[in-house]
Amino acid sequence: MKRSLLLLAALSITTPVLVSAERAHAQSKEDLDKAKALFNAGAQAYSLGQYLPAIQAFEEAYKIAPKPAILFSLAQAQRKQYVIDKDPTRLEAAVKGFRQYLAEVPSGGRRADAVQALSELEPLLEAMKAKGMPAPSAAPAVKQAARVMVTSPTTGAVVSLDGASTSEAPFIGEVKPGKHTVVVSAKGHDDEKREIQVLDGGLVAVDLTLKEKPALLEIHAPSGAEITIDGRVVGVAPLTTPIPSTHGRHFVAVMKNGALAWTKEVDLVRGESQKLDPQLATSAQRTASYVVLGFAAGAIVTGGVFTVLALGKQSDAQGVLDEKAVGNISPGRLADYEDARAARDRWKLGAMIGFGVGAALATTGIFLFAFDRPKTPVMGLEPSKPAPSKEPPKPSMEAMVVPIVSPSFAGASFHLAF
Repeated sequence: MKRSLLLLAALSITTPVLVSAERAHAQSKEDLDKAKALFNAGAQAYSLGQYLPAIQAFEEAYKIAPKPAILFSLAQAQRKQYVIDKDPTRLEAAVKGFRQYLAEVPSGGRRADAVQALSELEPLLEAMKAKGMPAPSAAPAVKQAARVMVTSPTTGAVVSLDGASTSEAPFIGEVKPGKHTVVVSAKGHDDEKREIQVLDGGLVAVDLTLKEKPALLEIHAPSGAEITIDGRVVGVAPLTTPIPSTHGRHFVAVMKNGALAWTKEVDLVRGESQKLDPQLATSAQRTASYVVLGFAAGAIVTGGVFTVLALGKQSDAQGVLDEKAVGNISPGRLADYEDARAARDRWKLGAMIGFGVGAALATTGIFLFAFDRPKTPVMGLEPSKPAPSKEPPKPSMEAMVVPIVSPSFAGASFHLAF
């Protein structure tokens, strides 16, 4: 049968418990977390062809949450193990499990698969009895080995048990009863450590999600430059500490007034640091502002020179007037007076033009200088696709506890969904 048979249909039950709602919630959550870890571990063991650990995990999960869906998975694992070792107890357990599933699920679910399985297994069981072989139920019970099953949804996770060499998750192994230390690690993630107690013949399932370390980006940009990552402003240079980011591809932009925007697509790796030293090129507008301000300065200087010349001619004309105040002056001096006044007016007009042009150019230059904001770069980065997981798909289990209060009792309703 396909492995997808283990990915069970949703189911739910309601069980009133005559205890306080708060206590019931705490106890049920612990049990349901344990059942979920056992079920997920069993599903992964099944996908790896390790049916004995899968049987053990499903049996433990069924004790906590006796759901038809778990029963179906257990029967399926028993069926697979019978094919391997021909143990009649496996055949009987598989037949019994599928029959019970059909009794508990009157319609829908995996009934068609259960019927198909029974059509293959029941003739084998009847033939075995017809040949006079001992009834499977009379076979001695096989003692379960103590096992640890460690899973993790983190890609590339490896497991170390009691300091031994690591192996890729999921880890399924037999252990001696007692205390053990489990460490799960993966590149670019913080390690997770658990102390577990394994009973004789017992099974402990541990599912650990590792916390991802940030990728670090060091950017040494010119002072005052604004730094964005994927369109989000993260700081203004100089930055005193590296910028934490997520693993994968990112679009980095560095912008500063008077410079062209600097952009780069980078691939960041979790737990690693990458350095960038952006060099900003001066923008054409900033260059134009310098040129315009230079012309403005020249015009103002020219206006100043013309002002000095106008004042000189004004002084000459005033000298003639002073002579006239003392006594009569010749017609030639009167002509000098008129020439001085005419020259003064010409230089004065030139000074006014020079100062006016200088002021206009200075205003333009300042405007070009002050409002030289680079255009915001357009991200050409396509979202990076997540790497395909090496792990088999994991079924999920959800749980909800609803308080129940009535005049006669207080309790809670448990809803389980696998």
